[in-house]
Amino acid sequence: MNAQQMWEAFGGRGEYEAWRFGGDADALAELVLAGKKTATASAYPLYELENEPLPKAGEYSVILDLSLIHISEPTR
Repeated sequence: MNAQQMWEAFGGRGEYEAWRFGGDADALAELVLAGKKTATASAYPLYELENEPLPKAGEYSVILDLSLIHISEPTR
C-alpha cells in the first residue's frame, strides 16, 4: 500500500505530507507505532534554508519506513 492509498483508507481529506525519519527510519517508525515516540522536531534554520513552511497543529503526516506506513497528527 502506498502513502496515498493509506491516506484514503484512513479517511483523510485534504493535504498531507509523506516522509521518513533520518537515521534509522525503520526503528524510529516502530517507536511511533508502539506509542513510545510521540513527537519530533527539526532545526528551524532548515525550514528557512529549504523555504519550507513550519508544521502546524492539526496537520497530518504519513510516516514511512521500508515496510509499513503510519498516520500521525502533530499537535504543536
